[in-house]
Amino acid sequence: MTTSTTVLLATAFIAISYPVLMRALAHAVQNKRLRLAEIGALLSRRDDLPDALREVTAWTLETAYSPWVMVQFAATVPWFIVDLLRGRVPHHEIADREVVKLMDELTGNHIASVAAANPFFALVASLECAVVIFIAFPFGKSIEASHMQIDALARVGQIKHRLRAA
Repeated sequence: MTTSTTVLLATAFIAISYPVLMRALAHAVQNKRLRLAEIGALLSRRDDLPDALREVTAWTLETAYSPWVMVQFAATVPWFIVDLLRGRVPHHEIADREVVKLMDELTGNHIASVAAANPFFALVASLECAVVIFIAFPFGKSIEASHMQIDALARVGQIKHRLRAA
């Protein structure tokens, strides 16, 4: 087989298999996307939700199908590592345990949804998050690293708002 034939066959295989993979991923996360919308509606109706969390909730609903969120997430992880080591990671202190549970589920479902929209950068971001945990643990920062979903998504949302304003 010549090189051009091999390239042609590989291109054909990718062209056929990529849409099938994306459809399978979309089908696999459909229940999470529906639950994301349900939780978002619950949180949006709460009067006691802080503005920062209300913005994160709205942003997760707006970007649930975006392939660009994983690219942005992967790009912000290195800065998150630096901030984590410097002790400058913002925390959203939430007194209501129900809201904490809902926000954890909301962000988890959002990450699954956007990971299905961009599986390559989901893999990159997963590897980066593993590095965060390995770096954070020896410095006693494992709690911050394990709860980075809300903070990281809030950071990606802030960058998106800044880009829109520019």
